[in-house]
Amino acid sequence: MELLNKFILIHKKDYSKVKKYVYAHLNEVWIFTNFISGKITELMEKNSLEGYCIEMSDVASLFFEDNDYVVQGTLDFEEGPYFHSWLIFNYEKEDYVLDVSLNVLCTKKLYYKLFNPVEYNKVLSSTIKKYFLENICNAEENIIYFPIFKDNVYKSKASILTNIEDRKITSLCLRLYKNV
Repeated sequence: MELLNKFILIHKKDYSKVKKYVYAHLNEVWIFTNFISGKITELMEKNSLEGYCIEMSDVASLFFEDNDYVVQGTLDFEEGPYFHSWLIFNYEKEDYVLDVSLNVLCTKKLYYKLFNPVEYNKVLSSTIKKYFLENICNAEENIIYFPIFKDNVYKSKASILTNIEDRKITSLCLRLYKNV
C-alpha cells in the first residue's frame, strides 16, 4: 500500500480539498469491533479497516449524496482478483473513489487505472440509506445485517446507535460482530 500512496503523490493532484470534504461528511461516524474502536477517519488513516470493505463503504455512503454509489467487484492484485467494495462520489464535477478499508482517496480515473476493477454491482447511496433507515427503525435491539447486494447474502451483522433527523442519519456508532 505504501507504493500506492507514493504513486498517488507522484500523480501531483492536490487532494486536500477533497479530503476535507470527505472528513466533514464522516465526522460523526464511530466504529467498534473486538479489536478496534474510534472515528472512521482515524481508523482509516491507521489502516485498521481492511477486511471491512462492504460495511465501511455502505456506512460511508450514508453520509454522502443520494446519487453517489457503492461498487462491489474485484480489484486486480498480484495475488489474483480481490473481492472488494468502494464508494464513488462526485466533488466539484469530478468523480472520486473513497476506499475506506484500503485507505485510498483519489480520482476514479486513477483508481481504475491502478486496480483495473471489474464491477459486479453498483448501489446508489439513496438505496443504501433507504435500506438502513427501514431496518434501523424496524429492528429489534438495533441489529442490522450488511447485505452483499449482488447475491442477496449477508457479510456481517452490527448493532447501531444513531441520530436520525428528518429521515437523515446525522451521526452513527457502529458495533460490528462476527461475520455471519
